[in-house]
Amino acid sequence: MNPLLLCALLALPQAPAPQAPPSEAAYRMETKPLTWAKPIPMDLSCAGILVSSLTFEQSKAEPSFFDFTGAPERAVRAFVKVTNTSRAVRWVAMGVVVEGQDGRAISAVTTGKKRPKLHPGETDVIELRFTLLKEEVLKGAAFKFILEPRAE
Repeated sequence: MNPLLLCALLALPQAPAPQAPPSEAAYRMETKPLTWAKPIPMDLSCAGILVSSLTFEQSKAEPSFFDFTGAPERAVRAFVKVTNTSRAVRWVAMGVVVEGQDGRAISAVTTGKKRPKLHPGETDVIELRFTLLKEEVLKGAAFKFILEPRAE
């Protein structure tokens, strides 16, 4: 090709490249103050999954049958109410990070490898159990909630 012709073609104004429509993020995160035994309204939505509330609960400290030290065991859990508002089956991955007064992470819990499966229109309450640093979770001031739905 003639170098002069190539320069002339390159100098012509070019149409802007077509822009892809903005896609929804693959995950959502929200930070809220932590309260015990009361539903915390969330209203968090991502890819057809709606999280409407989260409740932190703790059980009474009772001695465990398998614990030979006799130290009482306390169960600390988060209950998350989720609804699939899409037309497809979704798997829900989520996590909760409890933070102290200074903003540092105290403990965390996730759904792990076994993600709950929600059919279209289905609502479920998913239980997340804190297994590490249970006594420290009780001192939490705030929490971060992360939601990552996956399509079938």
